[in-house]
Amino acid sequence: MKDIVKPNVLGVIQLADQIIKEADFACSFKQECADIKTKTENLVPILREVARVSNDPYERPTRLIIDNAEQVLHKTLQLVFKCQANQFLRLFSIIPAKAIAKSSQQIGYIIGDVLWLLCFMNHYVDQERRDEFFWFPPIAANQPQRCLIWENILLLSYGNLDCRANAAATLLAMVHDNERYIRLIMEEGGVQPLLKLAKEDRMKGQESAIRVIRLVNGDPETP
Repeated sequence: MKDIVKPNVLGVIQLADQIIKEADFACSFKQECADIKTKTENLVPILREVARVSNDPYERPTRLIIDNAEQVLHKTLQLVFKCQANQFLRLFSIIPAKAIAKSSQQIGYIIGDVLWLLCFMNHYVDQERRDEFFWFPPIAANQPQRCLIWENILLLSYGNLDCRANAAATLLAMVHDNERYIRLIMEEGGVQPLLKLAKEDRMKGQESAIRVIRLVNGDPETP
């Protein structure tokens, strides 16, 4: 994993370990803190797997997922600390029940996000198993267009030749007369893997990659 991402993952693991430790000392919302602890315990081994992956990750969704996990776990840890307060101190530290429930729910979402990330970092992108591993991570559930772009950029970056050719063809179909998809390909780092495919001395997928690049660059296709 790239050094610019790995420290963030390790920081999230440290936060998770601290939540697991501190949840045992809750004086209020004990059951809720126990649920948070259980979910966080399920999250930690997945995060450790992500940190151990030697392949360079697709940086855009990786950063988004890890940064979101860090924010959620940081807020959760603060809530767990508040739950440790004795009865007198709790008078000055109001803990909304909804906030505890939301934190527990968000950790569940993070597990889904990190599992999604781990699948692709391990290059589970062969055609026969594609349906098994392609789903929308919770963080992008309300952004299906962005997630479709991620999916195909991941295939372009890590897939075999057939996967990459199919991904280029899919992106070509998506960008026709659709400015949003063109913008998303640029924003989500799709140009570089397209260029790599276009420069390879193989015909499969090369034409689609070149046509997508032209459309992204604003060059209209000639009939």
